[in-house]
Amino acid sequence: MLVLALASKLERSELVDLLISRPFSSRRLVAADGGYQHFQRLGLSVDYLVGDFDSLTQDFLNSLHPQMKIERYPREKNESDGELAFAKALELGFDRLLVLAGLGPGRLDHTLCNLAMILEIRRRHLRAEILMTDGRQLLIPVVCDERSSHYTLDIAAFYPVFHSLHGRDEFTLSIVAMSDLIELEVSGLVYSLEKTNLPRYSSRTLSNVCKASNRRLDISCQSGEFLLILNPEDPLHPCSDHDSSFIEEGSYG
Repeated sequence: MLVLALASKLERSELVDLLISRPFSSRRLVAADGGYQHFQRLGLSVDYLVGDFDSLTQDFLNSLHPQMKIERYPREKNESDGELAFAKALELGFDRLLVLAGLGPGRLDHTLCNLAMILEIRRRHLRAEILMTDGRQLLIPVVCDERSSHYTLDIAAFYPVFHSLHGRDEFTLSIVAMSDLIELEVSGLVYSLEKTNLPRYSSRTLSNVCKASNRRLDISCQSGEFLLILNPEDPLHPCSDHDSSFIEEGSYG
């Protein structure tokens, strides 16, 4: 398991604790510049620190453990610290990748680049588990093509955390299409979807509902890329601002 911490905001939450504490045979931690402080607050020892360190003082760097591997880059460089950290993750290799932070708030340009990079990593590692969180929501990049056209998520594992946040056994889940989705089919949610073609960035697949009775989410798609986003802190019924005809047809709300 490889855990990568970026420098944007990370909220310490039960979701983060759950993701960090899952069993693993081995674990390596990579921090991008100020992302080191997230690991520090979580009580975790960093293996690799990369970036230009413009958010870290020299005294702080001098106090780091001598066994930590530090890769320092000039401030005037072609890559962001986040891209350098993702490149390090690819160099080290992994079967499970957890990315902490990187979803804002603040620099929208950095957030969009982080999402593009995590999709690229998914293209290269179709069989790996790849998760990203800011502590409030969980994001999973999915790529479907001739190599893999089906994705399954064991959502039952997340219910204890989601229930403790708002006392209800349901939460919203969205599929954000990053390309045209061909023959998308979804089961395991309140509003299922049967083989449907959706254009890029369609809002039809936003704000579906997971309930405790749905133990597993199954998604198949002949071709396309999307972001699966779980929102445990949003217990509201998602149908309030959608066309009711979608609900009557048994599709997404």
